[in-house]
Amino acid sequence: MKKYSEFEIEDFLVDEFFVRWAKSSNKEEEHFWQRWMENNPEKRGTVMEAFYIINSLNYKDELKVSDQEHIDLFESILSHDLEEDEKEPKGRKQRNVFLALRRIAAVILVFFCAYFGFKTMFPSSKGTPEKVEQIVKVNPAGQKSQMKLSDGTIVHLNSESKLTFPKKFNDSIRYVALEGEAFFEVEENKEKPFIVQVDGIEIKVLGTSFNVKKEEEVSVALVSGKVAVKDTKGKEVLLSPNEMVTYQKDGEYSKSGFDPFETIGWKDKYLVFRGDDFLEVKRKLEKWYGVEIIRERPLQKDWSYTGQYYHETLERVLEGISATSEFEYKIDKNQVIINPNP
Repeated sequence: MKKYSEFEIEDFLVDEFFVRWAKSSNKEEEHFWQRWMENNPEKRGTVMEAFYIINSLNYKDELKVSDQEHIDLFESILSHDLEEDEKEPKGRKQRNVFLALRRIAAVILVFFCAYFGFKTMFPSSKGTPEKVEQIVKVNPAGQKSQMKLSDGTIVHLNSESKLTFPKKFNDSIRYVALEGEAFFEVEENKEKPFIVQVDGIEIKVLGTSFNVKKEEEVSVALVSGKVAVKDTKGKEVLLSPNEMVTYQKDGEYSKSGFDPFETIGWKDKYLVFRGDDFLEVKRKLEKWYGVEIIRERPLQKDWSYTGQYYHETLERVLEGISATSEFEYKIDKNQVIINPNP
């Protein structure tokens, strides 16, 4: 007798113990098969495919043969197998013929069940869906980009950010995944919603413009239109223009207004500081210019900086900050060394 580790799909389909578990599992059988798949992970896909085929027999509207008739057929094949095992073999050729017939019967069941299961689950499908090509755009520190998606939506992707999207959207939904920060100008389509997924949070829109940012927190700032933001627990928040929702790591969230210049100025090449401490200034400069900032000696404890720059070089920005913040700097390739004035 074969061991379960040697089973293929057709073997599982004619195994009484497996069929009974797939059709109406009890706790003991569930425990057995879960433990078995944990110990035989290479067979998990085969087991689950056989499980699906057996359960697809429940779709009575599509199938002309009843569940009981299929089970009887399974058991008939199985009992025939057991009876043959008990008999003295009449020769290797006879046994091989029987095994071949048994496998043919099982394969017919596989295709029969798989076909009608597929037709039931996807009644409007006209064949196997084509694999959708995914495009991944990654911006390192110091680099920003703008792209136009297949539906006409414009995306401004910030530094240290990644956007994954299909080369062409399907007929029912427009779905993209974001890591980092991006500003979206979504082409309106009332029949095909646009969804941005970021860190388990979904932003759903029809046509609007908004900013999404994921760092320590996830924030969504709406400029125009309306969006629905759904968290990992399924709770939905609706935003109107000039509203922002911010999600903490613990799942708590808050709504507020926002300064458009500070929040989305980056897409128009504005680098904005609003009472930022040194660590925040350091983070923004490293992300914006792709450099490493090293502070050799501490600055004043209450050090902060406010200012804004449009499309300026790193040196011009450092000149402006150092003029009012009492520190000196030195640029060495991709490193900036900062020290307080002597």
